Amino acid sequence: MPNHSAARSTIVAVLTDTAINRIRIHLRGVTITPSMIREIRDMVRSGQIAVEHAPGQSTPAIYNSTEDKFYMNFSRTGRQTQRALIVHEAIHAACDKAHFDHMLINTSEAAAYIGQCIYLLVKQGIGDRERLSHSDPNRDRVFEQAWGCAETIVGGQQPSHEQIETLRSRIMQHPY
Repeated sequence: MPNHSAARSTIVAVLTDTAINRIRIHLRGVTITPSMIREIRDMVRSGQIAVEHAPGQSTPAIYNSTEDKFYMNFSRTGRQTQRALIVHEAIHAACDKAHFDHMLINTSEAAAYIGQCIYLLVKQGIGDRERLSHSDPNRDRVFEQAWGCAETIVGGQQPSHEQIETLRSRIMQHPY
């Protein structure tokens, strides 16, 4: 049975996490900041952005910009990977709300994948960090490159132009 309220609360909780403060992504003339993500949190909390718990949905989470709505096939989560996916989708929402209309899809996806990885890196802490991975080799190459960009950002620098362009190219090789 759908639990829209729990799904909304889950999104708000994730976007309230202090790990969000480490997400500052600069790429191709666009900057994603923690305050942009917190704005999405506030819009979800107030109902300005709708949330639908859709248990039968094949995709775990998605932000639909046309409907201005998050769809999630889970309502609560203890898994960091699901929480990181919420961050990924919130970055798409932040780009939408910032009217980054000129942003190419693979640039938007690059920002979202990097943010997703930053969140996980910060949550995992120092030590042996296990990067996001996927059984599909093309998708795994996206996670591998996004993880490297995220490590650079968490380390206090920005990814090189080459790192970003490699990520954007890899994103074009898998269906997002």
